[in-house]
Amino acid sequence: MACPLDELFEVFSAFRQAKPVCVSRLEGLHLEGPYVSPEQTGAQDPSYLHLPGDGSLEEILEKGAGAVRIWTIAPELPGAGDLIRRAVENGIAVSLGHSSCTGGDVLRAQAAGASMVTHLFSSMSTITRVHGVRVPGLLESALVSDSLYVELIADGMHVPPELIRLVLRTLPPDHIVLVTDAMRAAGRQGGKSVLGSLRNGQEVEVDGHVARMPGSESFAGSIATADVLLRTMAVTMGLPLHSAVSMLTANPAEALGLHDRGRLCAGLLADFVILDDRLNVRQVYVGGRPAAGDVS
Repeated sequence: MACPLDELFEVFSAFRQAKPVCVSRLEGLHLEGPYVSPEQTGAQDPSYLHLPGDGSLEEILEKGAGAVRIWTIAPELPGAGDLIRRAVENGIAVSLGHSSCTGGDVLRAQAAGASMVTHLFSSMSTITRVHGVRVPGLLESALVSDSLYVELIADGMHVPPELIRLVLRTLPPDHIVLVTDAMRAAGRQGGKSVLGSLRNGQEVEVDGHVARMPGSESFAGSIATADVLLRTMAVTMGLPLHSAVSMLTANPAEALGLHDRGRLCAGLLADFVILDDRLNVRQVYVGGRPAAGDVS
């Protein structure tokens, strides 16, 4: 999340320390900020936003080298085109989100190298009228794209079934990427938590379905784990199981150019989970070896 830059650099350091000792494969960080629209911050603190041309970009690219894997930016910001090109040159996938952009901004961002859209429907522009003419926003541009990989928070809260059905009817199924977008309270059933850092974050309330801003109906983040997304798509939406699984595995792997995983094939990484008939996780394997005991 957008945060003080010194705190962001601490995150880079923590990631580098964790990567070689973590059982899971840590491919990189997803930065949602600091280059997002102040009109579309969602639950993020607008006081930590920056502009690409204010001198912060060089420092983030330098200190985040090898750690940042996806970067969400608002393409309408001044200097966004150069930011996108620089990020892609550094091996970072650029995702469009937290944005008030128009369809023209999206096309220019794609020409610069943007390839993804962050959590469809959340914190993004929709149709506006300019001199009476309807102009598409990021939402509509994502829905009609044949090339952008589009994230979907299928936690049963952020996007209702009717809108998930719209996505399934309009987008190529191999370009839909299911994401939890979860904060630190993932898997918890209730209580208070903190969105963002423990030092500068915001207190939120967890109700067993989603995290909310205190005293508000506004969502502060997801608490879903990936198996929740699978059950939403395969059970609630009735999607064929293999299609729902691909949206959690093969599609995100392709979006990031990770061609050694995402499918069960000879020669690929043997990272997989075993599920029961209700799609609950029973065993996790990393590199063909059990990563934890049976969770039944």
